[in-house]
Amino acid sequence: MGEVLISVVVPVYNAEKYLSDCVESILGQSYAAWELILVDDGSTDDSGAICDSYEKREERVRVIHQKNGGVTRARAAGLQQALGQYIYFVDADDWLESQTLKLTADIIETHRPKLISLGRLQESKGESRYLPEPVEPGFYVKEEVKASIWPAALMDIHMNNMYYSMGKVAERELLFTCLEKLDAHLRLGEDAVLSVWLYALADSVYVCGEACYHYRVTEHSASNGFRLELINQVRDTVKYFENRKDIPIPGLEEQLHRYVVMVSSTYLLMAAKARASKQLPQIKKRLVQERFQWHFDRAEFQTASLLTRLLHFMLRRGWIRAAYVFLILSRR
Repeated sequence: MGEVLISVVVPVYNAEKYLSDCVESILGQSYAAWELILVDDGSTDDSGAICDSYEKREERVRVIHQKNGGVTRARAAGLQQALGQYIYFVDADDWLESQTLKLTADIIETHRPKLISLGRLQESKGESRYLPEPVEPGFYVKEEVKASIWPAALMDIHMNNMYYSMGKVAERELLFTCLEKLDAHLRLGEDAVLSVWLYALADSVYVCGEACYHYRVTEHSASNGFRLELINQVRDTVKYFENRKDIPIPGLEEQLHRYVVMVSSTYLLMAAKARASKQLPQIKKRLVQERFQWHFDRAEFQTASLLTRLLHFMLRRGWIRAAYVFLILSRR
């Protein structure tokens, strides 16, 4: 194996159904100076064996097996073993366009950014939807990062955000610094935390509008499966942001207010999809809590959809059943 510019790190947990799609999309890249590190995070299906089969087949593939510790620990384990100057985290059920690493290498050669944000496509039920960034494509440095990217790092006043870590390629040392600041116990929202830190500490960012990363929405995706405990995991993420006073993004608290409205609305939407009416008392107990209410009362939007504004109105007043019924009716 020659010199490695880009290390692709894939945390793997019970992903046997889609793992080969992911790995084959990396093996089929038109660019050669890469390595792939598969981190089997204690899978109980055949994922570990699939990983091992690729390691035997391709010298650029390496496998790490470890006890289940969550995505943050799996990413950290892969980063520790990575040889590349740049690191690309890819989820095991997603896949890349064949030119992705070549495009990434060209951006690195031309600009040497600390962070690259590549375009994403959301794949759900056979349909693709482009997920645009709220800023124009191009190269941003120092004050431009602060002026254009920081206001949308978590959730801007128009309800736009840049907090998905998928599709982001980070310079190795920057990523080490950011991962050290994460709480490995976070089970939901770790992407938001990592992404905010990356934008906060990167003094140069390249935003690429070309769609390279395919994000697959599955039955196990956080946005596609209702469980009561999800809101507790969201609460842990919110608490993390509240307690970290060293994130150097002015106005992050205002962004957090909007983020709480967004994730709470998403939680209710998931409950509506699951027809979880019998669990509404428990849902209300989790949503109408002092800390969430504090954020609901302070969230401000300059422009937002009618749906968002109505849901915000209901959340502020604790009208959880009304919001639930409204979401069911709005889906018809």
